[in-house]
Amino acid sequence: MLAPLILLTLGCASEPGRSVGQLVVGEAFELNITPIYVASQADMIEEATEIEVILRDREGNETTFAMYEGEDQTYENTEIWGLDDSEVFLVGRNANGIVFHGRSEPLTLSTGAASAYIFIARDGAPLSLPDLDTPSAMGTVHALGDGQFLTIGGTRDGSRGQDLASDVTLFDMRALGLGTSTQTLTGSVHATSSSGWTGHTSTLLEDGSLVIVGGAQGLTSSAGSLIGQSTATASASILDPNAATVTVATPMNHGRFAHHATLGPSGRVVVTGGFAARTTETAVVNFAEIYDPDEDTWTVVDGTLYTGGIFHAQARLGDTGVLVCGGLTTAFTPSSQCQLILPDATVQSTTDLSRPLLHAQLTDIGQGRALLTGGLVAASTDTALPLTSNLTATSEAWILDEFEWRRVGSMSIARALHSAQRTSDGRVVVAGGVAKVDASSDRSGQAYSGLLFDAADALPCVEIFDPDTESFTALSACGASSETGTLPGPVALPAVAHDPVFGTLVHGGLTPDPRESSPQRTLLYPRFADRDQVE
Repeated sequence: MLAPLILLTLGCASEPGRSVGQLVVGEAFELNITPIYVASQADMIEEATEIEVILRDREGNETTFAMYEGEDQTYENTEIWGLDDSEVFLVGRNANGIVFHGRSEPLTLSTGAASAYIFIARDGAPLSLPDLDTPSAMGTVHALGDGQFLTIGGTRDGSRGQDLASDVTLFDMRALGLGTSTQTLTGSVHATSSSGWTGHTSTLLEDGSLVIVGGAQGLTSSAGSLIGQSTATASASILDPNAATVTVATPMNHGRFAHHATLGPSGRVVVTGGFAARTTETAVVNFAEIYDPDEDTWTVVDGTLYTGGIFHAQARLGDTGVLVCGGLTTAFTPSSQCQLILPDATVQSTTDLSRPLLHAQLTDIGQGRALLTGGLVAASTDTALPLTSNLTATSEAWILDEFEWRRVGSMSIARALHSAQRTSDGRVVVAGGVAKVDASSDRSGQAYSGLLFDAADALPCVEIFDPDTESFTALSACGASSETGTLPGPVALPAVAHDPVFGTLVHGGLTPDPRESSPQRTLLYPRFADRDQVE
């Protein structure tokens, strides 16, 4: 019987590329390892004086094969004769520590041959990926696993939102060096329409499909006023990424856009707020409803939703229900109220915020807790707030724990209209946003839209919240006047999705020019994706 043999050869690539190694274990199976990396980081290969392949099984047992670059070496190991739900790590080191690393999805292999494509990136450095083919903002992005990210609709022309994407695309990180990395799955966001959409939501269901809800075919006019209500839809569609199909679902009870949708603890989708479909004037949908994907039915929530009209924050709260806080009420007055939408489709009040906040973010951080970050600070008043108000963001952060809010310090910078995403190790990525909305800010001579997603004071800043220490860490020196930071340029409401192997993707967003969406893509990898697993 042959002893296991490992061979690995790495080289630089002038384009997003690949190098090929081969792992052969005994006579039973063969595993081909293909590292993939982006051309801008090709020099990290030369910097590594030692490269390791680590095999880790489901029990945490490891076998490490170490080699020096440019040398093919043979290692004897009589214990590994198969892979059982095992991960393969590729790590480059030098005298200063880890230079790069990556890991595979769990693999099971006992006979025959298989390939593992491992994306590697420089340790501790956010990675700017090739720009999007077309700029994108206010679409939705989901991580499907194995380095695949799904993008649904959105606007190509910023908050003006009149040049809209009608398609669903798949971005495959593993294909960066193997050919075309982006493909169109379907040309329809909604099954009943070939038009482009923005202000919609898409929610990943437990079976891997997605339910797409509502949206509009426009957002604001060249004068900065709201126009989306005239085209807002009640449509709902089911997207199957595997079959690349979009099918019709039962529509909501009323058309809406700029709403929120969250998968609740019962596996049903809770939809709240949003601008209401109307032919004239502006109104807010004054009720929540819940979609049951098994029955393809909508249930109107029993109880008054005092908060969560528009510009509110929403997140699942463990097995309790869906938490909704702040925003503008149906009367357009600022709200500090918080309510829970329970699995039985009723509303229950809970502890309110310390003051009204608009465009804040709520994130489920596990153990029945929710993290609230930032937001625009509004006065507590019974008077309707104009959508073109001037407001300043806060850096405050709070945790709802056992139904009581407690302060957990501050972010490194005040922000609202930002995005937040929990990672697989429990930390929270906070990306982009605006420091304020102000009519006097420079927006290339374009009209001020205020609370209607004005991003003249957008930020290129990213920070990480650690729930163990309850503290924030900025990933780069970045402030309200920074033109670059962790992100290549300032953006508000970037789309963010997390893959447990590849890391967190920050995608597109609104730019300071309201006529332009951002084409940028940044991968927060690998320090922010279970870095401790290779240390």
